[in-house]
Amino acid sequence: SFNVSCQGVSPFEGDPVASLKSTNIAVGGSSAFLLNGGKTSAGVAKYSSLNEDIVSVVDNVAYFVAEGVATLRATFEDNSTTEFPVSVQKNDAMVYLNGLDFVEKPIYLSGVKMEAAKLISAYKPENAIKKFVITSDNPSVVTVNGQNLTMKDKGVANVTFTSIYDKNFSKTIAVTVDKTTPTSLEIKSDDVVMLNGSITLKVKHSPVEYPNDVKWEVVSGFGRITDGNKLKAEFFGKIKVRCQSTLNPELTAEKVINVKLYSNFYSFVRKILGHFSLFACLGLGIYGITFLFTTPSYSIVISPGISFICAALCEMFQACTPGRYFTIGDVFINFFGTLTGILIGILLVAVFCLIFRLCSKEKLNNLKEAYSWVTIRTVFFKHKNNKKM
Repeated sequence: SFNVSCQGVSPFEGDPVASLKSTNIAVGGSSAFLLNGGKTSAGVAKYSSLNEDIVSVVDNVAYFVAEGVATLRATFEDNSTTEFPVSVQKNDAMVYLNGLDFVEKPIYLSGVKMEAAKLISAYKPENAIKKFVITSDNPSVVTVNGQNLTMKDKGVANVTFTSIYDKNFSKTIAVTVDKTTPTSLEIKSDDVVMLNGSITLKVKHSPVEYPNDVKWEVVSGFGRITDGNKLKAEFFGKIKVRCQSTLNPELTAEKVINVKLYSNFYSFVRKILGHFSLFACLGLGIYGITFLFTTPSYSIVISPGISFICAALCEMFQACTPGRYFTIGDVFINFFGTLTGILIGILLVAVFCLIFRLCSKEKLNNLKEAYSWVTIRTVFFKHKNNKKM
């Protein structure tokens, strides 16, 4: 589902018309915005004032600061705009703030959400206008959302109250935030990591999260934890990790993470086609050469050894290539591919010999006799003799 907002009587006719909801536009007042007389959601635009000293717009609300005429602007998602004038009337009954008293020793626990006005114990004078722009110089400790505060993490933040109607009036209070003692701990990391890949270890305290106040260790398996709480998998199997809360050392949590070779089906197919199949062809070729120039028993023993060396060298070359890396898993994929090729070669030889045997035992014996004379030395020797002739 999705929302559709109309910026006119018809989506194809007319321009949007912006206005203020309030009809009493005098100093000290405020008003929300309207689009098309309320027929269109006001939230489809952002609002601003071209004369902030007369009308100040804060969080899409217009505040009437001083007597005069101001131009207000509505900006839409396509960056089109519409403007309209506002005449602010004088207000002789307007009472400005000249002082604020704050609560003593404002210390709160992280996770607490509260109205910012609760930090104020008294207004001077009491009947003065009470509208503020509130800011925090340390959002990692105290964050501000409109007129509300959220205590985030341990530390001190200066919270400043600036009057919307008198920007020369500003008062600041230092708010101290301490950490709530956690009562439970849970690991929220992924359940799977790729071989030679890494995942970020995540943890959640309760009732407040505190993702960084823990110590990590690898309990079992082949893996290590690097900077940034990243777990790097170094071999197949399972890796058990444990974390301990530094805020409450009695709290610990453990999780078993599986190490896999493939992240998805596409990666599996790519490995099979790109590594396994090509090395199967290589294994078939290696077996064919060793079968022709050695005895059958030697070829079965020698060809796997040569294949393993080729598989390892291929991955070692990748370790020297920018953007690539050496993996034991790929070595085994390459090696198993060559073994498959060798097995195919053995089956082809067996089928070929069986065909000769079914045709004639004498032909099979002649084939064996001819094969016994084929070695590297005899091949080059014959080539040499032929060259002389």
